[in-house]
This record gives sequence, C-alpha cells and structure tokens, in this order.
Amino acid sequence: MTCLLKIVEYFYGAQRTTSDVPIRVFFRRMLCLCALISLLLSIVVSIDFDMHEIDRAFCAYADVKIRELKAHVDRSQNTGDELKRQTRESAIRYANMLSEIIAADPDILNEDIKDSDAGKAGLGLVMNRLKLSEMSVVDERGIVIAAYPSVNIGVDFNQPPLDEFLKLRESPEPIVQEIRPNFNNPDDMSRMYVGVRRLDQPGVVQLGLEANRVEKIYQLGSLANFIEPSVETDRLFAVFNRSKSFEVGDDVLAKLNLDQIKLNELQHARLNGKTYLVFARQHDDLIYVVSSNLRSLMKSRFMMIASLIVANFFIFFLVFFLISYLIKRCVVENVYKINGSLEKITNGDLNERVDVTTSKEFADLSNGVNMTVDALKNANEEVTKRVEEELAVAQKIQAEALPDLAERFSEEDRFEVFGINRPMHRIGGDMYDFFFINDRRAMFYVADVSGHGVPAALVMMKTMALVKNLALSKKDIATVVTLTNEYLSENNSSMFVTGFFCVIDLKTGVTTYVNAGHNPPFLRRKGGKFEEIKPTVNLLLGIGNHAPYESAELKLEPGDELALYTDGITEATASDIDLFETSRALEALNGVDENASAKTAAKKLFEAIDRFTDSAEPSDDQTLLLFKLNRLDQGATL
Repeated sequence: MTCLLKIVEYFYGAQRTTSDVPIRVFFRRMLCLCALISLLLSIVVSIDFDMHEIDRAFCAYADVKIRELKAHVDRSQNTGDELKRQTRESAIRYANMLSEIIAADPDILNEDIKDSDAGKAGLGLVMNRLKLSEMSVVDERGIVIAAYPSVNIGVDFNQPPLDEFLKLRESPEPIVQEIRPNFNNPDDMSRMYVGVRRLDQPGVVQLGLEANRVEKIYQLGSLANFIEPSVETDRLFAVFNRSKSFEVGDDVLAKLNLDQIKLNELQHARLNGKTYLVFARQHDDLIYVVSSNLRSLMKSRFMMIASLIVANFFIFFLVFFLISYLIKRCVVENVYKINGSLEKITNGDLNERVDVTTSKEFADLSNGVNMTVDALKNANEEVTKRVEEELAVAQKIQAEALPDLAERFSEEDRFEVFGINRPMHRIGGDMYDFFFINDRRAMFYVADVSGHGVPAALVMMKTMALVKNLALSKKDIATVVTLTNEYLSENNSSMFVTGFFCVIDLKTGVTTYVNAGHNPPFLRRKGGKFEEIKPTVNLLLGIGNHAPYESAELKLEPGDELALYTDGITEATASDIDLFETSRALEALNGVDENASAKTAAKKLFEAIDRFTDSAEPSDDQTLLLFKLNRLDQGATL
C-alpha cells in the first residue's frame, strides 16, 4: 500500500509543472507506467505459451491415439475380409454338396411339391437339414425346373441379375453374389446367392443364404468388436467413413459437423455445451477424430489464470484511472482552454487572447496563436479598408451609370420622368434608364439582375450598355431585346435578367413595350388611379439563345402616368415576415395627388416602404421609374 501511495504521489506531482518544464519530461515519468503494462504483457505471453503447450501436448496425444485406432481398424478389416472369404467358401461348399446330391439322386427333384415346401421330402428336406433358405435348379435353357420354395419354379434366369449365373454353363468357377434383393420380392434385401454348375447335366444349382445369418458372421469383424468407447468422458475419439458418416466411437463426436473440420489441423469445437480441442486425420477411406475437453486440460492452470485475470483487472483499472487523471489535468484541460479561445477567434472575436502556460510547449503554442491572431487582425483591417475603398469606387461608378433623370430632363415640358435606385448592399443589380432615340422617340426601362453584390452589378453594367447601343442603332424594341438576350446568353454564369422595356412616340403617345419576365407596371390615366396592367409576357433574358421576343402597345394620353419598378418594392419584408405587396404599393401611389411631381410620388412610395419594414434589413434591391406625359409634341418628326 505504501508503494502504491508513492506511485500515486509521484504521478500526481508530475502535473505540477511550470512553463519552463518541457512536456517530454512529463511523458518520461509516464514511462514508469509502461513497466507495469510490460508486466501485464508478460503474464499474457505466459498464458499464451501455456495454451500453445496444451495444443502441442494434445496433438502428440492425438497422433498416438490415431495410430492406435488405425491399428484396430486394420485388424478389424483383416478379420472382416477373412470372415467374408470363409463365408463365401462355406456357401460354395454347400452349393457343391447340393449339386453332388442332385447328381447322385436326380429323383429328389421330382418329389411332391407340397411335401418339399413343408420340409418333409425332396429339396425342402435337404434345405432344412442344411439350414439354408432358398435353392433353385436351372436347366440349360436358363429356366428354374426345381426349387425351394417351389414358387421359384419357372423363373427365367436370362434376366439380370440372374443371368450372371448362366455363365456357369461355360465356366466351372463358382459365382457368389453378395446380399441383394430376392428376385421374387425386390424390396426384400434378404439373400446372399451362390451358384455352381450341375454335375449330372447342363445347368446351374443356385442357393441363397439368409442375410441375417451372413451379417451375424460379418459383424464378428466389425470395428465395434475391436474399438471400445473411451472410459474418460473428457477424452473422446471416433472413426468416420469416407462419406463422413459416423462409424464407431463416442456418441458425442457423432454430432460433430465434419464439413467444418479441417484435416491435420487443430481446431476448437462446441460439443454438448463444452469446448473441445479436435484433431482429425484421414487414412485410406476413414477419418479418425480425437478430441479432449479444453477445460479439463486447463484445470491445473485454471486457478492461476483466474488469479491473474482478477489481479490484471485491478491493475488495469488503477492504471487507466491514473492515466486519465494525468492526461486530463495536464493536457486535455489545457487543450480545451485553447480550443475555447480558438472558437471565439473563429467566430470573429480577434481580441481574444490564449493564455495557457502550464508547460513550455503550451506557452509557445499560446504565444504562436496570439501572434497569428494579431497578424490576422492587422491583415483583416487592411483588407477591410481596401475592400471598403473599392466598394466605394464601385458604388460611385454604378451611381454615375444610373442617370439623374430629374436633373437631366429638368427643362423638358413634354413629359416628366424620375428614377430612383436603392441597392440592398452598397452596389446591386437593379437598373433603369431614359434616353432619346431621335427627337420624337424615347426609350425607358427598368430591369433586375438575379443575385446581388458585385456579380449582379457587372451584369447590370453590361446589360445597360447593350440595350442603349442596340436601341440607338435604330432597331425596333423587340429586336433590341432579342439581341440583348442572345448576347447575355453567351457564356452565361447562371445569372438572368428581367426587365420592362418601353419606347414612346412623343407625337402620338403610342408606347411599344416588351416585358421580359418582369413585374407588370402601374398605369394611372388622367383623373383616375394607379392600376396594375396585364402586359404580354416573354422569357427572361440570358437563359437561352434564339428565343423570340414579342412587343405590344399601349397609348398614353396627356396626364397619364406609368410606373415601372422591381420586385424589391412589392417584396419588401417587415420584421414579422409580411410582404409589402402590390396592394400597398398602389395605395401609397394613389395617396399622392395627380398634380404632384414624379419625384414627390416616388418619395411618398419609399416612405411607405420604410414605415412598413421598420428596422428590418432590405431583402432585395429596390428601383422605381415614374414617367408622366404632360403633352404630345405636335412638331416632332422621325
């Protein structure tokens, strides 16, 4: 106990280190624990050696036992062969004796059949005295002319297996057929048949011996008479034939599945709920199996193994506790502290400091992490500053690309136009424009690029340039939109554009438009209210080449107003996940006097949106273009 307490104190004291002590010193002390593990391994190796020694001793025993069994089997086979030979010779002597009796007294074949069958005269009397079961006398044609019992008279020996005996008409050698069915009753495996040549005239004398009589003689050479079951219940042996059927030995092994037993190889098997060592070897057509109860072989070592297991269990538990405790105190807790700080840093808190100094390695690691975070913080500030500067430039470029329509056309008295864009981020993908194609026709539109940020802004700039260049080339609006779609569809990066494009004839008020999958605009006739129109709809821009785009017309009269917008207005989201929707947009616009300026109407609409969304972050870019026709230009020409 004192030694154990000293070991615990030694390992407990190992965790009380400073930042100047390398962690490897701590692990050197832990090597002492490895000595205990080595002791455990030596015990395991000893047990394993004992098991191998048991296997070797059993294999030696099995080899001796198999040789002993083979010697018994050889004696049994030799005795059986000799008994079979003597039985055949005895049967042949009986047949020759009957042939001599018939040759000496041919009239014996003509005795009354009833008396003969009753064993009182003729062949029946002879058969009873010789204790034989059956006899047939066959003439030179192969037909039975006399028999005991008489039911065999008339049987034709010219059919198998009887035709074998007809060879005796040319050969003097006796013929013996082992036990086979009676030819009058094929289901009766009851006779051993012997045939010899008749001495008095051509023909055959055949007799049959009862199978039971023959088998009793054969059983004298059975393995069971030479091999006795083992007296020891823990030492078993058995002999199986080639078909792996149980031949002789212990009944326990008769249940063994030999298909799973490999020859000449030690194996373990479960028999009657016990584990046995099993060794099998084949000689000739027989398989010899020897088995011993593993528990009985290990009985002498069982107590030692049990003691080792109990002792090893407590040692393992103690070692595991000590290692777990030491690793937890000296490594794991410090790792958790560092990981906690790293998690805060990963989540963006670059002011977090790592301060773990329980060992030199952890102190170096903490200093390295802190230095890395400081460098990252400085780099992040520089990158943020540079990004902010670049975004400011991009925002300025995009703002300049979207014209200030109110200022540009402030001197225009034929119409009034106002456009406003509020991107979700600093730059966005919404666009609008208004420009003259000639002194009579003007084009204006609102469009929306899918996505947000810099990618959408790049597509937006490209789209505005395409539309303006194509429109100024005197092409009709349907062609302008069609060609724009083709250009955008080339090398498309999965971004698309929706838009509502209009060309107005300022002399007639006829407005030709193409709706490329965009929100329908709002129209207010003079003296009326804003209402949503139902325009013809075409495909989105940038999703496929060769898509035809159709234009449609509507006529604006002096005093009419047309509002084009993007879905960021109607889909503006409040904090309660409610949408601004078309109805609220119409309500806000209709709340403005028709004599008010387009700028005033736009301002009122965005004020309503801001009140609705309150402090919620915008969910999309918001763009509006308001066009109001004041008068038709009677002097304009194409």
